Amino acid sequence: GVAIGGGGTFILKGGSIKDNESSNRAGVSVEGSGSANQGTFKMESGEISANKATCFGGGIYVGEYGKANILGGTIKGNIAAQSTYKSPAEDVGGGGICIMGGTVNFTNGTIEENIIHEVEKNCGAGVFIGAKGTFTMSGGTIKNCKTKAKDNKPSRGIGVYVAGGTDDTKGTFTMTGGTIENCKLRSGHTAEGGGVYVSANSIFKMHGGTIKNNESSTGKGVYVQGSPGGMGSQDGYFVMGGEACVGLWGTKGTLTDGNDVYLGRNLDIGSLVTIEIDRDKPITKSNVACITPRNYATSETVLMMSDSSAIGAHVNKFTVTPQESSGKTLYWAVDDQGKLMRIVDGDKYPAKAWKALKDAVSVAGGEPITIKGTIQARNSTDNRGVITISSNITIKGSDTATDILNANRDFLGSSAHRIFDISSGAKLTLENLTLTGGKGPAGASGGGIYVGSGGTVSLKHCSIKNCNADLGGAIGCFQGTVDMVNCALTGNTADKSGGAVYAKGGSASLKSKVTIDGGSIGGTNMGEPNNAVGAGSDDGGGGIYAAAHSQVTLKGNAKITGNTATGKGGGIYLSGYEAQFTMDGSAAVTPSTGSEVTTAGKNDVYFVVGSRIDLGGSFAPQDTIAARITFSAYSQNTQVLRGSTESISDHYTRFTVTPQTSPAQEWKLNSDG
Repeated sequence: GVAIGGGGTFILKGGSIKDNESSNRAGVSVEGSGSANQGTFKMESGEISANKATCFGGGIYVGEYGKANILGGTIKGNIAAQSTYKSPAEDVGGGGICIMGGTVNFTNGTIEENIIHEVEKNCGAGVFIGAKGTFTMSGGTIKNCKTKAKDNKPSRGIGVYVAGGTDDTKGTFTMTGGTIENCKLRSGHTAEGGGVYVSANSIFKMHGGTIKNNESSTGKGVYVQGSPGGMGSQDGYFVMGGEACVGLWGTKGTLTDGNDVYLGRNLDIGSLVTIEIDRDKPITKSNVACITPRNYATSETVLMMSDSSAIGAHVNKFTVTPQESSGKTLYWAVDDQGKLMRIVDGDKYPAKAWKALKDAVSVAGGEPITIKGTIQARNSTDNRGVITISSNITIKGSDTATDILNANRDFLGSSAHRIFDISSGAKLTLENLTLTGGKGPAGASGGGIYVGSGGTVSLKHCSIKNCNADLGGAIGCFQGTVDMVNCALTGNTADKSGGAVYAKGGSASLKSKVTIDGGSIGGTNMGEPNNAVGAGSDDGGGGIYAAAHSQVTLKGNAKITGNTATGKGGGIYLSGYEAQFTMDGSAAVTPSTGSEVTTAGKNDVYFVVGSRIDLGGSFAPQDTIAARITFSAYSQNTQVLRGSTESISDHYTRFTVTPQTSPAQEWKLNSDG
């Protein structure tokens, strides 16, 4: 069509350049012989269409020292990559524009319906940016570009392809405006990078514009290749900032057109490619990209920023494509350090969040799971049921007020279930969560959590409320371990014993151990007290029931407050048979007050002979009374307190005794405890 050499200038203000054919440079060729002798092409209007190149540059070819400014007009229906280039095959394409070392500025107009044939290594139906090539897009549209059947070889970068080079010859694409849309592969074909393909050793800086509604097998919006390995090989470099946006976004930050950003893997070091957030041109939009990583792991970094302290302000603008694994859908997000994290988001997909949590737990392999919003069991079979913990795993939220696991017992009725069942040898760590609405099986313990023999649960800054079981409304522990730090157990009920916690060991060597460091069991406000409603002779423990061979430790500023039992021991029931209760720090079983100040079953400690209350080495109660004790049998010389002689003599007056009713008799502890 038109050839522009060094020092030459051609301006297209109207008319058309069309239906030309050549092995390369079919429509317009722009080249030069040096930086001081450039060829220049300026397109203000008109049309470049239906030109056909065997290999490169169907519409426009810009070689080294060539320069093109596209200010308007249409580049349409041009074809490249009709034949494989060289042997072994090298990248070939550029249906609309091919830039081989030159520079193109695209400010307005359209590049549309351009085509690459599916030969070996076909690339860039819209724009092909070769080594040393520079393409700057500040406006205009690249749209409806496509692949065409030939040898059915995979395609790359249907909209724009950025080729790699050395440090000095990288292809570079800078986008500050405009749109890349509706670039698609042929049905039945495979392609990477529907909108843009960023090769290893190439650069894509996106500071504005939109990439949307493109289609490909992988990376519908953007595909970023990792280093294939070898000397001097680097990952594709993708930067986002300003008003850049990949994909169309709906409510709740949901990607609606599937235009994701695929991050490949560096074959030298095995890590993922990353997206760099521009520190000097920070992202302004609330949703900018959905990341599909080559591999999913919490150790993988996907976002970087030169000012690492500022990255947390941007991570919520990115989402992550769910992972499909063995028929299960696993959800991921980006944490404040730019790394992948497992997530279950009750805000985004409330109707299937419980199933998502069960699936995540079943395959987590020790990787932590982050909870966002309310995860609620539903009335469908696959979206309810106890969550079994069979390995070591951490599940965490950020705020107990908003991040909630709700087993929904009031709604599920006969299908109600507890929340967690911890198997032998497994450890569950829970952080910053509320657990509610759990119900244990008939005759069993643990409405919220059951800890089996050899199992462990560690709770930090958690709340368990409104759970129910026959034994241990919130937690049932049999030969297991429970550790709580600054937690609140409120409003739980046991139909028999242990309104909040029920602990039982198997023998002197197989004990249940419950440690409560800070926090509260119960409370005095409406809905806070825990309650054990069993009226049998051995029922009770509104707050805690310490059955045979159990060790319960209350330390720090932990408080057992306001709990009640229809039977015995509103605060804690010590059943004898090596039931051991240790108090340390400023811990207290806060006595009832007013008309119930001496009433059995009102937050008192019920003491069966054979039990023991140990005073820890740091026991220093701040309350006037540390506990009120009710005895199964009142007898002089019963040893109640254990610990150092000094500690007992210093603190025995902090323990009061519920008066004996038959015969009526006042009791107290002496200085020996």
